[in-house]
Amino acid sequence: MKPLVTKSIIPNFFTIGNLVSGFTAIIQISRGEFVNAALFILAAMLFDALDGMMARLVKATSELGMQLDSLSDMVSFGIAPSYMLYEAFFFQYGFFGIIFSSLPAICGAMRLAKYNITSSANEDKTYFTGFPIPSAAITLVSYIVFVFDKNILPPEFEKNLIFYLVPLVSYAMVGRMRFENAPRPNLKDLKKRWFFASMFVLAIVVASITAGKAIFFIMMLYLLIGIFRWLINLINKDRLIEEIVDDEDID
Repeated sequence: MKPLVTKSIIPNFFTIGNLVSGFTAIIQISRGEFVNAALFILAAMLFDALDGMMARLVKATSELGMQLDSLSDMVSFGIAPSYMLYEAFFFQYGFFGIIFSSLPAICGAMRLAKYNITSSANEDKTYFTGFPIPSAAITLVSYIVFVFDKNILPPEFEKNLIFYLVPLVSYAMVGRMRFENAPRPNLKDLKKRWFFASMFVLAIVVASITAGKAIFFIMMLYLLIGIFRWLINLINKDRLIEEIVDDEDID
């Protein structure tokens, strides 16, 4: 007879915290409280990180937990940011605004579905293929909260930028670019990935010192590094193919 309460309830508790935080963020967005919404999305990210850590700690990873995690991520990091984009700017463009602001939610759903059918519950990756949906969410939300209409950038530039930023972040989620996972809080991983771990800590310090204002620029750097790495690999791959073809021609 199976026990009524299993160890999986511990990580699932944090996953539900992620879901509730995302739902609360949506309510805050509907009231025009974007800063409060951003804080709840940040809380959802914390719960999202903790549920994986707790699952590994108590050895209670499961397919159910992975699916529940993805559904919660969809609410917190897919629907909530898309809704914020719509309420903050794209509401004025009618049906086009609805479709355009829904791009992060659509691509986020595709990314999560693809991840679920290609990954196991126990998998621990150093790299993600595709921009992680929490990273996409914090990039878009930090732009709305800390940059958009804050006179940091020229008004026309920031309004034009949002039209490029949304499809770029959305495509990055479903693209083939590789992005480094956050370093694990253990000595082995920190030694192996000391440079990235140092940059990760530095980013947190800078974000804290600037009261969050640097988050968007940090996330854009993270995104552009992944894109740049993908382009370099693509160029090198094309060169390798050309060299193979040339060698075959010589033979």
